[in-house]
Amino acid sequence: MTLIITGHNFERGFAWGEKDPPLEPKGLFIASDSAITDSNGKTLLGGFKKVYAIPIRVWMPYFIGQHFHNYQSIHYQSECFVAIAGSTLTAQHVVNLITEHLGNLQITHFQPRDGKKEGYCVVRHCAENPLKIRPGTDAWDEGMFTDNDLTNVVEGVVIDEAIEHSINVALKSARKYKLDEDSFRQMYTELAIGYHCPSSHEHKLFAYKNKHELNEEGVYEAFAQKEEVLQGKVAVLGMAARFSDSAQQCFDEALVSRKTPAQAMFEYLNFAIDEVRSEGPSAIDRPSVLRHFQDGKLKRADFRA
Repeated sequence: MTLIITGHNFERGFAWGEKDPPLEPKGLFIASDSAITDSNGKTLLGGFKKVYAIPIRVWMPYFIGQHFHNYQSIHYQSECFVAIAGSTLTAQHVVNLITEHLGNLQITHFQPRDGKKEGYCVVRHCAENPLKIRPGTDAWDEGMFTDNDLTNVVEGVVIDEAIEHSINVALKSARKYKLDEDSFRQMYTELAIGYHCPSSHEHKLFAYKNKHELNEEGVYEAFAQKEEVLQGKVAVLGMAARFSDSAQQCFDEALVSRKTPAQAMFEYLNFAIDEVRSEGPSAIDRPSVLRHFQDGKLKRADFRA
């Protein structure tokens, strides 16, 4: 099992003349244990990393004269984080695909057709891209793709769509093996993913859960169910049934008492580990780690062995 608690962090701001300034949004936090267990909850390994920084790279098109030749330079780069609970094999496949897609986002330009809006945009490397239809043949105006043209071209929705696409591609790859419900239970994975939107400058946090249903052919298909984690709420992965309500209560109390919730939730996570360990063979365990995510950077903030 796993216990991961994540949400929007708040810290004291600064205001002239105020001795006790209010809390202000300050990125995201992720508190996690590090135990790997079998299907019966027996701990197999410790110190397992459950939160990963994933690079985001948006590539600029390269032209020789009026002809597109490749993507060679980076227009924008940042990172998001992925927190995992459940099947480590499924999670590894998902993380690999998210890394591939977010690391190869590409700037292009669409003409108005088939309902598509004209203009500059960012697409996945595997998606339709007018620049790559006839590279080296189609001529593009040399006055295109300037810095002014590409102001705010990278939007959070592009990052979000690439992440969701990656997760669903990974899950749907199970379709051809015609798995039964027991197999889907074994591959069950939960994810929490956070990123910083480069256009709105907001920190976005989403929780994903595996779902599966029978299609018209009588074959189970897996897909991701997504829910945004708004400010004032926490997402609990792994042992959610046991700890979600009390984790949210702890978070609420921290805000009411005007304490930084990230540290309060880390203390709560360690309390939960102690409680589970006192009951016998532990499904969650230390080392425990608190990480902060702010402005596209993931950093370790606290650690407990």
